[in-house]
Amino acid sequence: MRTAAKDFADDPCASAKRATMVKAARALLSSVTRLLCVADMADVYRLLASLKLVEKRLKELEKASNTADLLNSFKSLGNDLMDLAKLSGKRQAVSEF
Repeated sequence: MRTAAKDFADDPCASAKRATMVKAARALLSSVTRLLCVADMADVYRLLASLKLVEKRLKELEKASNTADLLNSFKSLGNDLMDLAKLSGKRQAVSEF
């Protein structure tokens, strides 16, 4: 892209150089789009993994048979909920831009 843009800037009337620059710009845009899609998929994967952990902690909380198990399960649930809230907050903050 840099080379094509420099060549075009040196001779902006040349249609071949313009076409080369447009082709390079489209390739760059396509690459950036693919990168953003992969990053988004990774972000969603982290959110889903965190959500599954919260669901697991809720099931553990339901199965608690004594006070110690209940307190440990509740503490773990609280920590995992905070992690999920942080991840979802970051995602929401990014999507607002």
